[in-house]
Amino acid sequence: MGQVRGQVPTEQILEGSIPRALWRLTLPTWGAFLTHDLLGIVDLFFVGRLGKEAVAAVAMSGIIMGIIIMLGTGVTTGTMALVSNALGRGDEEAARDATGQSLLMGLFLALLVVAFGVPLAGPILRLMGADSAVVAEGTPYLRIFAVSSLALMTMMALSAALRGAGDAMTPFKAMVLGNAVNLVLDPILIFGLLGLPALGVAGSAWATLVGRSTGLVVMVYVFFISRSGPFRLHLRDLRPNPVRIWRILRIGVFASGRMFVRNVAGLLLMRIVAAFGTVPVAAYGIAMRLQIVMFAPSIGFGTAAAAVIGQNLGARQPGRAARAGWMGTGMAAAICLVFMGVFWAMPDRIIALFNDEPEVVTMGAEVLLWFSASFVFMATEFVLGQGMAGAGDTLVPMLVKAFSLLVVGLPLAFGLSAALSSARGVWIAIFASNVMAGVSSAVLFRWGRWKKVGAEIARRDGEAAPRRAPAE
Repeated sequence: MGQVRGQVPTEQILEGSIPRALWRLTLPTWGAFLTHDLLGIVDLFFVGRLGKEAVAAVAMSGIIMGIIIMLGTGVTTGTMALVSNALGRGDEEAARDATGQSLLMGLFLALLVVAFGVPLAGPILRLMGADSAVVAEGTPYLRIFAVSSLALMTMMALSAALRGAGDAMTPFKAMVLGNAVNLVLDPILIFGLLGLPALGVAGSAWATLVGRSTGLVVMVYVFFISRSGPFRLHLRDLRPNPVRIWRILRIGVFASGRMFVRNVAGLLLMRIVAAFGTVPVAAYGIAMRLQIVMFAPSIGFGTAAAAVIGQNLGARQPGRAARAGWMGTGMAAAICLVFMGVFWAMPDRIIALFNDEPEVVTMGAEVLLWFSASFVFMATEFVLGQGMAGAGDTLVPMLVKAFSLLVVGLPLAFGLSAALSSARGVWIAIFASNVMAGVSSAVLFRWGRWKKVGAEIARRDGEAAPRRAPAE
């Protein structure tokens, strides 16, 4: 096959400069993450012109979006681990089969979302506490949004396969194109421009559906038509393979569990903060939003480390795989140190950009100092956790997340906030939890259980499907 411009060839991942390979994989992933977040802000900007009911409808549907992504994360993590391992050992057939099974699983999950989301959109919103006005606005939005999960889940599956193959640029381009279409259609469909009827909040959902479908067309072209991708899929690769589906599920279930633990802990922490009033909630919310600047490079380097580690384990180079994990962590930590320095230098000014009420600024600055002090530990936990997941070991990262949040963070937040009669106890608890997660991840990555898991995948995954004739 030819090589996509921006794709990192397997030879460089297995033999070339590790920092160079990591950078080339990180930057497009980082850009995709920021593009997605920017689109969410733009969507909210347009919908916000329709009133608080429309905003509430979109916000509540966003919770459903989180559940969909949590389910999809399991599939994508398992896919990336199997594809990268297969290509590292030179088994393109296994990589094609894993991608095909991932695509089938994504479609199945999306059909479940459609089956429940379309007929039950109204009841779901009422169950979440929406009043009649929000239900009226949100029901058509959620129905269209549920249908758009067909494009979302399949895009997630194919993007994971490409990143595992060393191509982070194609998913980035597909996302940018899809988001650009969404951005153009948002005001047209919401407000009825160019002679079209005004669809209100439902117009935002239609724009999302069309935008995601546009991105999916790019991914389908790369895999099924173009000869420039890392490998080409055929219809025979979509025949169900229960053995490999089970392998993806075994890897992915703990990745979804890790995300579930984080979301549940986040909700419980917010409840503790809310007990102290509106000011702490506002300060906490702003600080959480600002964490995006740390998560973006960490997600980029974590995804890059997963691909490099998976391929090198497939090639039976565990030492090089380990170096990739540590280098990715160091590079992400260096960027986080820069952000930490900026936040420490002017925390009050940064908070004031979002809310200039004196009480919010004062408390927000305090939250930002505690949060940013743990940025390096958060980056360590995320990059090494993703690296272990790329090897196929998702159990250890989930246990790290569960222990640091459920055993350390939440009990400490309850205890300290009660003892101090202040939300400051929550900030201290989050700091302690992040430190625990970072240190634990480093110790467990050094321990190296993930190397054995990756070696076992390399040994057994080739047996998951009968050999077929090579692709032409």
